[in-house]
Amino acid sequence: MNRFIGYIQVACCCLLLCASCVRDGMDEDCNSYVRFVYDYNLEYIDLFHKQATKMNLYVFDEKGVFVTELKEESGAFAPDYLMTLPGAMAGRRYIFVAWSGLYGESYDKVTLTPGVSTLEDLEVSVNNLKTWIGGGVVDRELHLLWHGKQTEVSPQYNNDITTVSLLKNTKKFRIIMQMLDDSSIHVDDYDFRIISPNGRYNHENGLLGDETDEKVEYTAYHTEDDPETGAIAELNTLRLMTDTENRLVITHKSSGNVILDIPLNKYLNALRLQQYADIPLQEYLDRADKHGIILFFKGMDGNGNYISVDVQINGWLIRKQEVDGV
Repeated sequence: MNRFIGYIQVACCCLLLCASCVRDGMDEDCNSYVRFVYDYNLEYIDLFHKQATKMNLYVFDEKGVFVTELKEESGAFAPDYLMTLPGAMAGRRYIFVAWSGLYGESYDKVTLTPGVSTLEDLEVSVNNLKTWIGGGVVDRELHLLWHGKQTEVSPQYNNDITTVSLLKNTKKFRIIMQMLDDSSIHVDDYDFRIISPNGRYNHENGLLGDETDEKVEYTAYHTEDDPETGAIAELNTLRLMTDTENRLVITHKSSGNVILDIPLNKYLNALRLQQYADIPLQEYLDRADKHGIILFFKGMDGNGNYISVDVQINGWLIRKQEVDGV
């Protein structure tokens, strides 16, 4: 219903725009517009105006040569927001590449030169990495990031609208660790990491770089101990691809022992609700942007070390794992 209402709003907006081209029997200048839609989510409704606050639209000619970059930033975009295209773009065909959320605190983007740079030169990457051999570490919350692309765009300047559909790259994980007896657990005793080679993207939103040499480790940007809930950590990562290895690793700091090391793709796939069972795994990973993981610790050995842990993701118990020496 919300999605239907959104389309009605845009349709009404289009009628008003068309009406504005004629006033008192005289023609007025008409424009061409771009509408951005983010309904590629598990709700299947357009959430662009509720979540996005910045848009960078890269314009290339039909041969892939860079023409210009259009920018818009707002505290919140209106539900009927449309980006106006410059009149100089009339009479040609274009390729649009949209990146929403390119804040300098989170991402780097390549500077393109009109008439010289091409689609292949466009690159977006997470920045301010704490480097280590073979990759880098992201220890902060990233700005939300979306990508979209539309080819064969021909602005008509009759108040026509080109729609660019967006895919959200940022994913958030909330991890809760609980003891099933009366003993306590402290989040500062553990190190949380999502490891993935997903720090750089091309104009198609495909990964750049070698999976072995460019792994990024995303560590917790928020931690807390809650007496009712347990030890809590929140992490984020960027786009999870089915053809790359993405792992969640939790380590006990003082001992160095790994208490959890799981392939995220496998376990996120295992917990899908039946209503999403028929969509491809890559589509599910792209649509889902939030996940919850609960670890239940059970028992201790004679040395006071945890014996086992149950893993629950998004409400589903998916694994029992023995823990040695933690």
